Amino acid sequence: MKYNIKKVSDKNEIDDIYSNFIKFSSQKNIFCSKEILKFYFSDLDLYTIYKNDRIKSFVYLLKDKNNFIISEPFIYSGIINHPKLNMKNSRYNNEVFKINELVINEIFSIYKNININLPLNFLDTRPFLWFNYGEENKRKFLVTPSYTSIINIKSRDQSEVFNEIDDVKRRDINKVLNDKNYKVSNQINLSLIKKFYLDTMKKNKGSFNNYAFNKIFDFIETQINEEKVIQTTTYYLEKPIYSVLFLNNEDSSCYLYGSGDVEIKNRYAGSLALWKAIEQSIDKKLCFIDLEGINSPYRGEYKLNFGGNVKSYYNVCI
Repeated sequence: MKYNIKKVSDKNEIDDIYSNFIKFSSQKNIFCSKEILKFYFSDLDLYTIYKNDRIKSFVYLLKDKNNFIISEPFIYSGIINHPKLNMKNSRYNNEVFKINELVINEIFSIYKNININLPLNFLDTRPFLWFNYGEENKRKFLVTPSYTSIINIKSRDQSEVFNEIDDVKRRDINKVLNDKNYKVSNQINLSLIKKFYLDTMKKNKGSFNNYAFNKIFDFIETQINEEKVIQTTTYYLEKPIYSVLFLNNEDSSCYLYGSGDVEIKNRYAGSLALWKAIEQSIDKKLCFIDLEGINSPYRGEYKLNFGGNVKSYYNVCI
């Protein structure tokens, strides 16, 4: 049976695509919510792959001004496959492989430059690895594993999740919870965390895309009244010293930013803010928290101290 590819040209189609397809996929994430797809519509190339009248896959690709496919500020993008439902493993795996091979040959191949992170639960990268296989002097994908930490919070209370945290980290959090000099605010203050982040990047001479940074914050601001934003800020002696920002959908919350006052060194402030953001995610009755990458030796161990499970995903570039 032939598959048909359709480019999404009307923003109004997104609601139906999300409600009838994306929301049921195991690869769904906050970067393919209907809200973010609409907000970024002019910066995206969107495609649906049909078999008869049923959507089998959805493709969302973020473009820069050069029409290069990029990831920043999306953590995950690329291909969303249909759910397995009652299909046999053999049939499902074969169909997903064929669809993804089609997507790569007919869609990805038209772009000059691609560098994205595929969604969580995108498991079979063979269509990328086999693109132009055995053909010399032709473009090939580089596929690199990356890792994040996933905290399962489905049907769990705060004490269950807290008890999974590393013993030393748990003692640190309990210590400052009982210290009257520390306070935590759940008030949304995007300008504060933006300042903390920019100051940190400047001090560390880090590089980032300023346009992408500002635009994702513009989007986050639209989600405050939708109760999709979690921000916790640690205060010490009435002064804000560290803030953490999460974005959530109906199933999960995702760590986006965590930064503090570059003039203050405090070993407790970040851990307290992160735990309080986790608490809010639990209170929202979500299923899991994505701590957004443990790929740096400077923060990988820190995030894993909060009791999550290591989960792999893949960066593909060409």
